[in-house]
Amino acid sequence: GGYLMGVVVRALREDQRRRADGNPDLLSANFTFLNSSVGGEACEVVVRVLKAGRLVTTLQADLEQRGKVRVQCTAMFGKFGDGPTRKAQPGPADVPRSGVRPPSEEELAASEADPPLREQPTKQVLERFRWWFMSDTDLRAYQHMLSVRDWSGPGAAPTGYRCLASLEHADEALSVEALACLVDVNVPCIFGVLPREQRTWAPTLAFDLQFFAPVPDGARWVHADYQLHAHGPTRFTADC
Repeated sequence: GGYLMGVVVRALREDQRRRADGNPDLLSANFTFLNSSVGGEACEVVVRVLKAGRLVTTLQADLEQRGKVRVQCTAMFGKFGDGPTRKAQPGPADVPRSGVRPPSEEELAASEADPPLREQPTKQVLERFRWWFMSDTDLRAYQHMLSVRDWSGPGAAPTGYRCLASLEHADEALSVEALACLVDVNVPCIFGVLPREQRTWAPTLAFDLQFFAPVPDGARWVHADYQLHAHGPTRFTADC
């Protein structure tokens, strides 16, 4: 889901950039995944204007393959700083907001010597990103969710974890498209609540993105907090 959202967001932003109507910033994007995508085949993203206003422009984008809409998105563009201040929802109280620093190259090299996804089928999907876990507990929670190791911590296995995330290559800055990818491509939290014999990759059915500020120029790392909420044996919501 995350990679498809990145593709759609890029098409939306390029279309809005060409329009140059004074609403350049993506404020929100609501995705519905209507049909499974076809791997290894080209896709087309069709963008149309639903409403062009003075403060907000609303677009719709359809990602199509083989003549069928696979993903549909309704997005709103405006300008950061206009109107009431948009504030992100506060995170959990135990998430440290101060003193968080990106890892050094030496620390990255040491951690990647034994990556948590080694020999895992999802490595091909996730290898475009690097994770720096906020604590050993977060790393063990992530490994537990991917069946690399059983949960050995106190209490029940967690249904979330915290990390710093970046693109694989050090010279690549984060973008709006990359953030759209990150929020969904790295949410294996569902594995933490399913028995091992029932674990399978769960398809994304819908996803809502909210942007509260522009991505800083040259940003290399983002602080991510992934949490799962269960609504029954087969329905879950994941927050980032």
